[in-house]
Amino acid sequence: MKRKISLSYLYFLLPVFYFTLISYATQVEDIWFLFSHGKYVLEYGIPHTDFLTIHQGLHFVMQQWGFSVLLYTFYHNFGSMGVFLLLGIINFFIVFFLYRFCMILSSNNQYFSCLIASIIDVLLELVFIIPRPQIVSMLLFIITLYLLERYCKNSKDKGIFFLPIISILFVNFHASMWPMLFVFCMPYLAEFAYLFLRKKDKRIFLLLLVLLLAALCGFINPYGIEAMTYSFHSYGIDIANQLIIEMHSFSLFTKQYSLFMNSCFILFIILINIVFCFIHHWKFPIHYYFLFLGFSFMAFLNIRNTSFLIIGTLPFMVCVFHKMIQQKISLWIYILPILVIGGVIFFQANRGFYEIRNTSVNRIVDYLDRERNSDIILYTGFNEGSYLEYRGYSVYMDSRMEVFLKKNNHKADIFSEYYDVLMGNIDYNQFIQKYHFTHFIVVENSLFYHYLIEHQYKVVCHEGDLLLIER
Repeated sequence: MKRKISLSYLYFLLPVFYFTLISYATQVEDIWFLFSHGKYVLEYGIPHTDFLTIHQGLHFVMQQWGFSVLLYTFYHNFGSMGVFLLLGIINFFIVFFLYRFCMILSSNNQYFSCLIASIIDVLLELVFIIPRPQIVSMLLFIITLYLLERYCKNSKDKGIFFLPIISILFVNFHASMWPMLFVFCMPYLAEFAYLFLRKKDKRIFLLLLVLLLAALCGFINPYGIEAMTYSFHSYGIDIANQLIIEMHSFSLFTKQYSLFMNSCFILFIILINIVFCFIHHWKFPIHYYFLFLGFSFMAFLNIRNTSFLIIGTLPFMVCVFHKMIQQKISLWIYILPILVIGGVIFFQANRGFYEIRNTSVNRIVDYLDRERNSDIILYTGFNEGSYLEYRGYSVYMDSRMEVFLKKNNHKADIFSEYYDVLMGNIDYNQFIQKYHFTHFIVVENSLFYHYLIEHQYKVVCHEGDLLLIER
């Protein structure tokens, strides 16, 4: 028995092994402005005005300042490997609390909990275990569900008193997700409300009191109420939803391959959970249904919420498979997955996946570095700006969409202007004169590119589908 329990923990190695195969984990554009944010906070303190772009006086809330400092600290001290080290540490806690969550749901079946936790974590690693604050959000949400499930199983459990601490971490590491802490608690509030009406169970009152304290703890951040309400005026912008793939809604009738595949995956997860419900004859606690319906709704609205849907699958999956699994398990069921993944790791060992790199504008940056003796005013698009900022250039646009919304910066709707540039709904000459651009990084064959070429601007560097054009 002890041997089986110890072998069960080998499944914790599956996510770790798989994680080392993920080459795209450090090819995220957001990583560069996060480095810039972290470096600035460590050197100058918390900013309230944007310091990266050519735009002057933009009001600014660094909603992920805590994660930026943590990420830059690891990168500064350990280089590229430091980013993987940080992701590995956070991912370890994700799989650990998934395991603890499964232990509650499966009545302390260790083998089963290790297996399911590893499967869920590998699914998350396909897209979501990347150097962005969402990885901390996932960890905090899983811990929240774990604490609430403990309280649901045992009325005397005091784990919910950690929720105010989780609130503080949320608002400082990923403020835009802070309100979701309370949304995640709503299925449990519904469960406890039902228990109070049926059995006079009074647990709902203690949970409400703890959530009130957690809401008050949200003020413990450098920006106060602005950070707590950040998501209310930063998302749901139509043009942003059109331009940014991860903000697209569910669609099976799209020509974008990544959106179609994500939508198919969402539909698959939902159908699997419906099958689970039929198998279990729909005999689940109320909050299981609310969790699943809420996460499904979030995933339909925005494909980047698929991670929450994967996590929301846990209760149904555990309840169904826990009853189906055989008591006698062959030793090879423990060992074979480890050998297969280990073999793949050995084959991939020398590919150098631990390098933080930007592959889109390296030659362009090298050219600009040689021109640093002149004053450079640089036009960039949404995807290119962050790396240029990290290399010391002030740019027109970067991937921090919400910074360029008038609701946030209190000055100008720059993101709408950028959309007009892309769509050709602007006088390009007036736009260029407004900012006095000296250099432009544009996509080949875009409308702005054709205008610049037609007006005798000079292409000085070409990299992929991007061109650096001088005035």
